Amino acid sequence: MDIKLKICGITRREDLAFAVEAGADFIGFIFHESSPRHTTPENVAEITTGLPDRVKKTGVFVKQSVTQIKRIAEFCKLDIIQLHGPYTAEDAFSIGIEKVWKAFNFNDPDAIKESLNFPADAVLADAMTVQKHGGTGLQCNWQAAAKVAAKRKVILAGGLNPENAIEAVKAVRPYAIDVNSGVEQAPGIKDLKLIARMADTMEKIKGITL
Repeated sequence: MDIKLKICGITRREDLAFAVEAGADFIGFIFHESSPRHTTPENVAEITTGLPDRVKKTGVFVKQSVTQIKRIAEFCKLDIIQLHGPYTAEDAFSIGIEKVWKAFNFNDPDAIKESLNFPADAVLADAMTVQKHGGTGLQCNWQAAAKVAAKRKVILAGGLNPENAIEAVKAVRPYAIDVNSGVEQAPGIKDLKLIARMADTMEKIKGITL
């Protein structure tokens, strides 16, 4: 199976370098100030200098205005804009739907239904709480994610780690998987051994045929 890997919540240059070496296709930077994995546009611009073209920079936004998002995206040269929270179809069109990933709570039936038709390049299937718009470490509804993945591009998130990623991709068949807390030693601080194990898991996934 050809499944892409996104490693999210990067805040440090050394973690970024190791994630790239491990084969990450997308790197996620969280610009939501309430997140323990929050980083700044200035830091992202600095640590991504010289990033290989094959690795795409993803900015995660929760409450910023579209104007702020566009400003940060230009400053950091972001490839993907990942929207969490009450962003609308109009917002997605304003940003450019070809570079938007919209996150939905796949433990909420109404959100799952909305994800089918939201104008975006892809939807991110995550598990959310009232307090957290992502990064909860909780598993989302894989069965529902699989149904959506059969119809459009899905990035599967929600409590993924080297131990359960193979089971997850077999169940959902997503375009990509998104790991965050599952490869950390503390919020915003990645565990290099877990990233290495995730890289090994991705190699095993390549050999899976369904």
